[in-house]
Amino acid sequence: MGVMARPWHNFHMTCGLGAVLLALAACSDTPIEAPKPVLVVGIDGLDPGILGPLIESGRTPHFARLAAEGTLGRLATMVPTWSPVIWTTIATGQPFEVHGVDNFLDSSTATGDSAGLPFTSNARRVPAVWDLASNAGRTVDCTGWWVTWPAERVNGRLVASYAAQAQAQVIWKPTLWDHLEEQTWPPELAQEIKPFLVLAEGIEQALEPMRADYPIPGELDEHVKRLITDLVWSYVADLSVTQVAGHLLETGQADLSLAYLAMPDVAGHRFWKYMRPDDVRFEITPLDIERFHEYIELSYIAADRMLGTLMDRMAPGTTLIVLSDHGMHVDPVNVNLPTALNSGAHEDAPDGIFGILGPLAAKRGNQLKSAQVLGSVDEVAALIMQMQQLPIPRDWPAASRPQLRLEGVLDTEWRIAHPNVVGDGMPNFRAATPSRLPATGMNKQFENVFGNLGYMDGPEDEVVPNSPDASTPKQQ
Repeated sequence: MGVMARPWHNFHMTCGLGAVLLALAACSDTPIEAPKPVLVVGIDGLDPGILGPLIESGRTPHFARLAAEGTLGRLATMVPTWSPVIWTTIATGQPFEVHGVDNFLDSSTATGDSAGLPFTSNARRVPAVWDLASNAGRTVDCTGWWVTWPAERVNGRLVASYAAQAQAQVIWKPTLWDHLEEQTWPPELAQEIKPFLVLAEGIEQALEPMRADYPIPGELDEHVKRLITDLVWSYVADLSVTQVAGHLLETGQADLSLAYLAMPDVAGHRFWKYMRPDDVRFEITPLDIERFHEYIELSYIAADRMLGTLMDRMAPGTTLIVLSDHGMHVDPVNVNLPTALNSGAHEDAPDGIFGILGPLAAKRGNQLKSAQVLGSVDEVAALIMQMQQLPIPRDWPAASRPQLRLEGVLDTEWRIAHPNVVGDGMPNFRAATPSRLPATGMNKQFENVFGNLGYMDGPEDEVVPNSPDASTPKQQ
């Protein structure tokens, strides 16, 4: 396919910064420097203590390149360590009290026995970096990020995820869907990305692409089958995001590109007891340890390969950011429960990881063994704005800090020449509204998908109140 045109699509500018830059360029003999492209890859649940040894053993070569040629270290996270909350903070630079995404489900939409709908983008109270960058005239591509459905109008392309798993109370991760209205901006992008979606009609079909990466036994008991089903779900979702995001990179890379992958977090929750059997207080058979002890590490290796796919497709001169929202540890609630779905958790918010590679990156090497953090999750959006040479909204917490810790990951010469500035952001950003249901008929399609994957045919799939998989999740 040829390079896709990027019309403005009636997206209304409120601060006019893009127009100001163009006017300055027209009135000056010195051209305005165009921003170098930035690719942000979010990978949920990557733990520094697991990733570090994989790098040293040579099993994650693309992370190893980040460590060798750029900077790779720890990123401080926040509480509550719930994925939609943290990833929305990463995208908006604001705490959950301000951005409004405070859980998986929007309690304002609760009715009867329902705990509410999954948070949707219209319920977010503040602009994300893709809104701010678009508003300033930058081009933007975004694929699969948390809380992006319905797709917002951007100066570029947005492929939104929807967390129907939370709505159905089976697994708390979003994915891309077939035939979901408002999943893309512009709308016609929906047809263009269809060939890149990996859709599973049943568990056996979903398992097929995983068999090259995972030694999946032929016979499974019901408990392990459920754990693997959850992993399959996130695996095919990540394949879809990787293929779609790779396509967008190849067909006219934007100034700012973002993509989100989920599988290491799901693997950490479901398979921790096999990797660290001494962390739990029940016996795990030697056979199960042998079969499943590498599943978490294998999810990191698969994520590394998907990262490599995106790195191969990014344009020369791109600066790559790779980060996770938190690390993992044993689930303290379930250490005595051998049939619990979760054996891993992040109750005390272990550090995540932050890596950067490219023209704007400092070369500080591998710092994963250091207890020092490079920065925190609420500084990521400000760093992205600085790299795009755009002002940080003055109401962001990071705007009041004399110097961001995370700025230290930038090349010193470039950072001095491009200091942070503070601006007004988007004061006329649209008002938030309650989270929405997908189009008529989508609930039935969601039920069919979950049924085909084996989620709705046994007591194992019942949601236990106040458990980590209940409608108000404690961790994910």
